[in-house]
Amino acid sequence: WPDSAIAYSGEPAAISRSQFRRPMLEVELAFRVNVLIPEPLADVSEVHHVVSEVMPAIELPDLGFESAVGVTGEAVVAANAGARYFLYGAPQPVEQVDVNAIRATLSHNGEPVQHVEATQVMGSQWRALYWLINKMVSEGWVIQPGQILLTGAMGEMLPLQAGLYQAKFTELGELVLQVD
Repeated sequence: WPDSAIAYSGEPAAISRSQFRRPMLEVELAFRVNVLIPEPLADVSEVHHVVSEVMPAIELPDLGFESAVGVTGEAVVAANAGARYFLYGAPQPVEQVDVNAIRATLSHNGEPVQHVEATQVMGSQWRALYWLINKMVSEGWVIQPGQILLTGAMGEMLPLQAGLYQAKFTELGELVLQVD
């Protein structure tokens, strides 16, 4: 994901809607893996030992379809409608943050548009990471040290519009995104 990962510098990250077919936005958390994971984890408690950092994140998926009508899971995969980009903020040591207590507020041009909580993803960020890691490994991936994993949208996916987005995360700071 090196070409799709954008490290937040403190200045608004810039994205153009012209880079997408159907741009969307999701508020998420990102985690950095600290060990090689070649096989599924035995239980959710092991997740705490395989990630070292948590970061605020904004995922920018490209649905690749003009309309969601009739879109199947197979069509989404065939269109490579995953994360076109993701913006991530300053990492925090995962042992110093109660990741399930994190809340975020997303504003667009100064107007709040979303209030979300970390537990909106499978009821627990740890459960979401456990599921994600085991799903990836069961499909043949070997997760590498340093890899960043996003656990999923903490709220609903929103259409990406032109303007200034600001996502403020408790304990993790903020991300600012300028969309042309």
